[in-house]
Amino acid sequence: MMHLSSSVKLQTIAGKDFIFLKKGNSMDMTRVVSLNNSAAWLWHQLQGKEFTFDEALRMLEQHFEGDQTTMMNSLQKWIDELKGFEFLEE
Repeated sequence: MMHLSSSVKLQTIAGKDFIFLKKGNSMDMTRVVSLNNSAAWLWHQLQGKEFTFDEALRMLEQHFEGDQTTMMNSLQKWIDELKGFEFLEE
């Protein structure tokens, strides 16, 4: 099971969605990830929940049209990036 870190905040700036690591009352600008529309949508769906890769994939498949293999690869890349920034915990 995975979950999004509670120390991360989603912020929309100039119409683009970014996630930042919160440090007290400020943001750590050395750890910033830009999210496209589908990633931001998925972030909102998963926030505050525990989930598996398959559960996140099903959410994407139910909400977006596209090739399953492409979705799987994109989701894995997103998960790996979030883990690298410690925005996603297992």
